[in-house]
Amino acid sequence: MLFDYRNTLRQKMEQRILRNSSYSLRSFARDLTIPASRLSEILNNKRGTTVENGKRMAKNLYLSNIETENFLLSIEALHSRSPKRRNEAQILLLQNCKKDNMNLLSEDRFAVIASWYHYAILELLSTKEDFKMPADIAKRLGITTIQAKQALDRLEKLSLIKKSKKGYEVLTETSFTTHDVPSDALKSHHEEHLKLAIKSLYEHKVESREIGSTTIAIDKSQVNELKNLIREFRQKIASIADNSNNKNSVYLLGTQLFRLDKENENV
Repeated sequence: MLFDYRNTLRQKMEQRILRNSSYSLRSFARDLTIPASRLSEILNNKRGTTVENGKRMAKNLYLSNIETENFLLSIEALHSRSPKRRNEAQILLLQNCKKDNMNLLSEDRFAVIASWYHYAILELLSTKEDFKMPADIAKRLGITTIQAKQALDRLEKLSLIKKSKKGYEVLTETSFTTHDVPSDALKSHHEEHLKLAIKSLYEHKVESREIGSTTIAIDKSQVNELKNLIREFRQKIASIADNSNNKNSVYLLGTQLFRLDKENENV
């Protein structure tokens, strides 16, 4: 299904864990005013919920009107006892997504773009190490086991990885983004990368990082040329890394080019 209220719950919980490392499923259940055991079953697709419960959860999550409408429609589309109502809810949900210009981007794909550790997991799995448990990945990336498990489930659902006896392995390369496409997912993606860069300043030795900047005055007609040069540079770095036969760590390359002065209407 294009929109699944359970994905909204998972994403909201992940966001809160990112802000507060001590936040847990039990904390989330408390905030939603439902038992932790019931929330766990909902998140693991073992049971559904009612529209009435959905209204309370949407209110406690401070969802917007359209978010609440889609949240409740998804509950009906999945759990209504009436086949007719399930079908009606699915149609309305699809219409809302098209009207809101979601470009039929699934919530799982949205989350992969928005949260940095999905791409980090894909890269980590391309190293020579075997990762059999979400906890192993969580420890290496400094995220919670809940985040690692949900990310792995998401990547597996999108057929980007598979689980075998040896552990998890990458099935295919992926890129869900396109240049210069405005998107809440992309904004979150870049915001998290900038925050990680700041964190690296204080946690990593200078030998293992390169963070710098250059302030320049330019003719704004040069912006596209400069952006293309930056993209070519990133692609060259990625190509060099891909040709290595001894991958053993995951790095993030970030480049920034943005205007510092205010727009001059006369230029």
